[in-house]
Amino acid sequence: MAPLRIWDWKPSYFAPPGSLLFVIDGGSWRFSCRRGKQRMKSFGGNYYPKLWRPQETDSRHDAMVLLRAGLDALLSPSLGIGVEEPLEAEHESSPEPNSFRSGPDGAE
Repeated sequence: MAPLRIWDWKPSYFAPPGSLLFVIDGGSWRFSCRRGKQRMKSFGGNYYPKLWRPQETDSRHDAMVLLRAGLDALLSPSLGIGVEEPLEAEHESSPEPNSFRSGPDGAE
């Protein structure tokens, strides 16, 4: 979490003044965190904290991707969240390595 500098995030991230990009149908996000006496809340719409420079606004969501990956790594083992179970074979025999099926009945 430290490399993301979440304690430096602004309270909100939206299109910067004078931006030519205006999205009517987009995504919004919200994140809050607490560690001891430190607390932070941040949210945005189609814009995110810039990776490595969180006081700047960015239309790319790189920081959020890393944040989610970090949270998944921290929480998954202890809470069983996001841990995928191994897939069981549906059939006793599996297809040949170089074969594939494009349709539901195997027809190409």
